[in-house]
Formats: sequence, structure tokens, C-alpha cells
Amino acid sequence: MKNVHTPVLLNEVLRALNPQPGHTYVDGTFGAGGYTKAILKHAPCTVYGIDRDPAATKRGKALEEVEKRFTIVEGNFGDLDRLLADEDVTAVDGIVFDLGVSLSSARRSRARVFIPKRRTP
Repeated sequence: MKNVHTPVLLNEVLRALNPQPGHTYVDGTFGAGGYTKAILKHAPCTVYGIDRDPAATKRGKALEEVEKRFTIVEGNFGDLDRLLADEDVTAVDGIVFDLGVSLSSARRSRARVFIPKRRTP
């Protein structure tokens, strides 16, 4: 599976989350799965990835096939409580949201592109 996005703050996120064996984490903006894969590599833990983009959930389903500690959940992170309850998750040990702009997503969908009305210095 080709990784189309490299998380910019990966080391900082891993340091802040400090993934531990047996703990449960949420990647609220799964995307290409960069944070999820790093968390899973860091510790024998469980990760739930949430994304509403069909391309991202397709990548998540492919990861689920090879990584049994991962579950992809299709939906909006604004519905996090309900989405996790639907998966019988009652508590988590950490959550990450990558709220930056993904150029690969922007290239795929012109509707997601931010276009300034005027040039600024």
C-alpha cells in the first residue's frame, strides 16, 4: 500500500501519545494511515481509524486485512462518541487528529481545494 501522505508531526505525536502495550488509540483523521501505522509499530496496541473519505476507508480496509489490531470506521470525527460506541469502545488512551491540508486529497477533489481570492505577500 503506497503511502500518499507523510505526517509532518509524526515524532511529536508519538512522543505525546507514548503508545503503550494493550492500550487503545484513535486516529480521528485516518487518511493514508501514517499516524496509525506508526502507533501500531511503536507498541502492541489497538487503533481505530476514522475517516469519511471513501478512498481513505478503502486504504483502511486493506490495512485491516493485514493488521488485526486495527479497525477502520467510516464516518466524521465529529461523531466520534457514536462511532466508537458502535464499535463497543467505551474508553481510549489517546486520540490524534491531523487537521492539516493534504495535497493528495486536494488533487483528487477540486471541491476540497482552498483557493485564495487574492494574492497575499
